[in-house]
Amino acid sequence: MKLGIGETMDALASTVATRNGVEIRHLLAAGPERVLEKIARDDPAALERIPEDDLDHIVDWLISSALREEDWLGRTDVRGRPLKLMKCGSISRLKHEADKAMRRWNSASPAPSGEGEETEMELADGFRLVRLVTPEALDAESALMGHCVGNGSYDHPLRRGEIAIYSLRDGKGRSHVTIEENAFTGDLVQVHGKQNRPPLERYVELLVPWLNERHRQACLRRVPGQLRHPNLERLPQRFARDRTGVIVDLLELAPGDRFDGDLMFRVFDDGPVFALPMAEGVTVDGAICVLAHRRRGDGGMRATGDLQPVHCPVARPEEGGNPMELRFPRRLSVRGMVTVKGFRTHLDVEADTIHLEHCVLTSLPEEIGTEVVMEQCRIETPTAGDVSCRKGMVMCGCGTVEIGGRMSVAGSLVFMGGRYYGGERDMLAIGGGLDVALDAKLSDCKADIRGLTKAGGRLSLDSMQIAGFGDHVDVGGNLTLFNLTVERMPGSLSVAGDAEVRQCDIDRWPDGIDVAGDLRTEAVRPVAATAHARRL
Repeated sequence: MKLGIGETMDALASTVATRNGVEIRHLLAAGPERVLEKIARDDPAALERIPEDDLDHIVDWLISSALREEDWLGRTDVRGRPLKLMKCGSISRLKHEADKAMRRWNSASPAPSGEGEETEMELADGFRLVRLVTPEALDAESALMGHCVGNGSYDHPLRRGEIAIYSLRDGKGRSHVTIEENAFTGDLVQVHGKQNRPPLERYVELLVPWLNERHRQACLRRVPGQLRHPNLERLPQRFARDRTGVIVDLLELAPGDRFDGDLMFRVFDDGPVFALPMAEGVTVDGAICVLAHRRRGDGGMRATGDLQPVHCPVARPEEGGNPMELRFPRRLSVRGMVTVKGFRTHLDVEADTIHLEHCVLTSLPEEIGTEVVMEQCRIETPTAGDVSCRKGMVMCGCGTVEIGGRMSVAGSLVFMGGRYYGGERDMLAIGGGLDVALDAKLSDCKADIRGLTKAGGRLSLDSMQIAGFGDHVDVGGNLTLFNLTVERMPGSLSVAGDAEVRQCDIDRWPDGIDVAGDLRTEAVRPVAATAHARRL
């Protein structure tokens, strides 16, 4: 069960008191807890967009401030809340204060002397991995890297042997990566580059053999059922952990290779195209999730009077301009769900299910071989010919979808409209007929379906404006028509189950109506059904 904000802060304060020997619950309440509660009230979805690293950085600042007994802790309002925290109205402002403090402390730290460092391993190209064993060595690492491993916040657990801190150094003694390890379990807790950024690819390449060996040793020591630390290290996009926890370089996978695990890619607007970093013909035994983020400077996130650029998940296509193109490797096979948010992309991927959200497609392909879910996407151009989906399809809030030929769906079809595009209702226009093997549900949209309309299961049409049907509608299950305006009813209607027609405006009843079950009507205008219905 997910904890609330207050409960999370209680647990965090308890952990800090045990680990660092300092009480910060009142600081959490005046700072991050107060800001997070406000965000939760105003825009709950925004909580998911707050980087976890930013919160960790703020907590480390509060710990160090309490340990150093900073002067600002004594300047409080009438309720005893520090004014420095109360003036911060956003997480970015709290982070800005943490950054200022870290720079001030790090500038006063002594230059690295080599004391308190033990060589762990010699690496290629003159690099070596050193273990930092004293608080003074942590302070020097903070000064080199511009982050918060020093200044007291990690001193207590280091002295008690609860954590191990490592630093990747080049031949000139410069630090490039800092690693925190749980000394009891051997699990990696954090891997950071400078200023808490992800480490650069060339440094991770050097570290992967050591990281995987440490993981292997941790697995050997781990008690069955023991929980791992929840914070996995952030790695460059080409590196991923498989189900066993081993780090794999995706670019080294060859055609025919398999990756056993899930892949997550968070992509920022650094270029017009993002290509998944793997070779052609690779099989992924898991799910793939690719999320586009856009740089923006709004949301009230200000620092020193200027808008700070932050990255946020992409908005709707019409709000986000021309999105970045996502390219999949040829012959990629995914034994799970592919989720894509915020890209220009396509449906030519072999997967169990493709879930697109806030995406742009040039057009629907003629053949769709997988289950498809599309939410608030845009399809730019009509499909001139037929569209065949070998499984099911769900489309929600996708604007106008035009198919010149026939649309056939081997599973179920759901088309749910909205008013996302210029205030107009979404539209489904099919020129050559609709054939759905299972259930079909259309709602809150406009539709113009010419030719034979066939549903092997239930057909439900709800709150729609229908320009017209073709000559015949054939329903293999129950039929429900509710709150419709139909400008052109079909010439004939066949229903294998029950038929219910309520609150509909129609031009006329079909000349032939065959209903195997019950036929129920209510508030149907302008003609009563009983004069035209023939029961099988």
